[in-house]
Order: sequence, then structure tokens, then C-alpha cells
Amino acid sequence: MDFSVKDFNVRLRTIRLREAIIAYAISTILTLYLLENVFFISNDQMPTIIFDLFMMIFFCFALSGTRGFKKDLDEVFLPTTIIRIIFLCAVNIFFELALVNFIPLADFFFNGASYYAIGMDSGFGILAYVLDFILAVVIAPISEELLYRGVLFNRLKIRKGVYWGLLISSVIFGIGHYYGEDPLMHVISAMIFGMLMCALYLKTDNIMICMAVHFLSNLFVYFNETGIPDLLFSFQSMIPILFICALFSLIFVPAYILYYAHKFNA
Repeated sequence: MDFSVKDFNVRLRTIRLREAIIAYAISTILTLYLLENVFFISNDQMPTIIFDLFMMIFFCFALSGTRGFKKDLDEVFLPTTIIRIIFLCAVNIFFELALVNFIPLADFFFNGASYYAIGMDSGFGILAYVLDFILAVVIAPISEELLYRGVLFNRLKIRKGVYWGLLISSVIFGIGHYYGEDPLMHVISAMIFGMLMCALYLKTDNIMICMAVHFLSNLFVYFNETGIPDLLFSFQSMIPILFICALFSLIFVPAYILYYAHKFNA
């Protein structure tokens, strides 16, 4: 990293892969030490929460003394930016829904259905739920965007070009999401979301906007667990609309990624 650079976004692009790898290794070692000697909570999410917190400390150090953070944050709350964030979040949700359930959605469109659940299994304790919420909704959007888009994508883009940078960073991001009842599909959807965030980052040059979309997308997962979105699928009149939205997302997401990758690769 180049501490002589005072612009927030430019400093972020100067963080080298080896520096991030060293921080990753140190964070892993410290996490394992704390889990063994300090924390004794047997929750699956605790290691990730501690690790991401260490990575956030690294980024606070790496980006200390920079200017432009407030400007980028203010841009997130502009009306046009808020609309873009909500739109991309919605498109990503429908794309994932279409990717995982396209055949059932088609069946609902042509034959109708009285109920369709898209919620996650919430059969775990309140502590696990709270820890998982903190990790996915608060910590992950910050640390993952800084690591995968801010460092990995930026460095690979310089070395390999936009296309390879976008692909490799998103594949690694996807592999990091190998969990759940259908881990392979989870990896694929995370990889495509990573590509979408790379394209958004290329367009805006503002990592805060990527964090906002990531935050809103992850927040929907937990809102979804309340069962309220499932009610949409209990109304016959909603099925055609949801089906059309899913079809639109299948066209829009690849087009958006390819357009901005091509535009900034030139």
C-alpha cells in the first residue's frame, strides 16, 4: 500500500495482493488462537465474525489518513444512487430465484400454485441467529467488498485485465460461499453476484455503493426468514409478475456485467 496516496479509492487500489494475503494469514492465526484460548462459544459463525473483524482492522490501518471516504458515503444516499442500489438488489434477488427455481417458477406461471416458500430453514437458536445476522448483514458487506472487489479485483485487473480480474475474483468469492443445503448452487449465485458487484464498482468507482447493495441483499435473506415474502407466492395474480421479473433478471444481469466489463476493458 502507498501511504503517500491520500485519496480513499486510489489508496484502496494500491493495496497489494501479498499485503492482503499476509493480513489474511495473520487474521486466521489470531482467530484460531482466540477461539482456543478466549472464546468458548460453539457457534459456526463465530470464527468468521472474529476473522472478518481482524480483516476490518487491517483495512482501517491500510486506509488510514485518506480523504474522500465521506464523499463516497454521501453519494450512497443520493436519490439516484438509492434507486440504483434497490434496483440492483432486486434484480440480483430475482436472478438467484430464477437460477435456483426456474422450472418451478415456470410451472407456477402456466399451472398456478397456492403456496411457494422461498424462505431459509430457521431452525436454530436465537444466539446463532443474532451472530449470523451480524456476520452477514453488517460485517460481510464491508470486509468482503474491500477484500474481493477493493483489493483482489483491483490488483487482478491491473495484472490480467478486466475480464480475468472480474472472473477470478468472483470465482474465489463464490468458493468462499460453499455452504448451505445446496452449496454448489450457493457458490454459483455468489459468483454471479460477485461479477455484478465488479461491474458496479467499475461503473461507480465507489466501493461504498457495492457495500450498500451487498448489505441490502443480505438483509433480504433475513427478512425472508420472517415468511412475509412467501405470502407473495400465495396469490395467483402475483405469479406472472414474479415470473416476468425473474426472466428480466436472467437477461439483465449478464448484459450489465458484460457491458461494463467490455466498456472498461477497452
